[in-house]
Amino acid sequence: MKTLYQHTPPLIVTILVFALLISLLVAGAYLRRLKDHIGGSNEDEDEGAIEDEPDKDQTFENLIASAVLGLLALLLGFSFAVALDRFDVRRSMTLQEANAIGTTYLRSQLMDEPYRTRFRHLLEGYTLHRIETARASDADVRRGLSAKTQLYRRQIAETTLEAIRPFYNSEFGTSFMESVNETLNIGAARKAARLATIPTRVLSMLLLYMAVTSMIVGFVKDPGKNRWGASVLLFMLAMSYGLILDIDQPNRGAIQESQAPMEDVLRTMQIG
Repeated sequence: MKTLYQHTPPLIVTILVFALLISLLVAGAYLRRLKDHIGGSNEDEDEGAIEDEPDKDQTFENLIASAVLGLLALLLGFSFAVALDRFDVRRSMTLQEANAIGTTYLRSQLMDEPYRTRFRHLLEGYTLHRIETARASDADVRRGLSAKTQLYRRQIAETTLEAIRPFYNSEFGTSFMESVNETLNIGAARKAARLATIPTRVLSMLLLYMAVTSMIVGFVKDPGKNRWGASVLLFMLAMSYGLILDIDQPNRGAIQESQAPMEDVLRTMQIG
């Protein structure tokens, strides 16, 4: 399941889930017809034994279906809230990283040459690289970009130590060192936030619960009736599941945090 979630686009997963739910709906309807057939044969053997039992069974089945659907709605809502909260964290950290890079750039322009130009080129390349990393969807490409990120971080750290060594104990040296540390730390924290997704086991259990719910809906609905209504319900469940996957996958989903703050900082540095 982990391979499926990590390498299959959310839209394809949604289609596969919908096909699975429809199949289980049909399976549930078949089990209901089989039960009614067996029940009809037993009634022929003892016609007047229990006259009101079918109505009681139907009421109980409807209650069970309502309870299962209610619990499924709760689980979907909880999963969606977790995915959306992590999306908000990623969006907030994008703005924080852009602000940290902007502060570091402004302070670096107070230095003498050649460090002023060196920091400008380093921060421009680092910012552009961070934007590319956030938009890369291929796993192999992301691994290559991750190695380049470490190279940029090492170059920034080495240049910082070299530049502030003559006045490391001054107020400017301290403030510049703090801004560089903040830039690098937020970059690392942002990477961790993008890797933090809903556990695969949780998604698998949610899918299993949806599958059981589909079979129950197929079992309790009247044969030949409410077919379109049940199909629409399952379609909405599959869409909700796909939306959760989309939000939870920062690199491969269609819903991604905006890189506008990083692009604004990059334009500022390029203009000079």
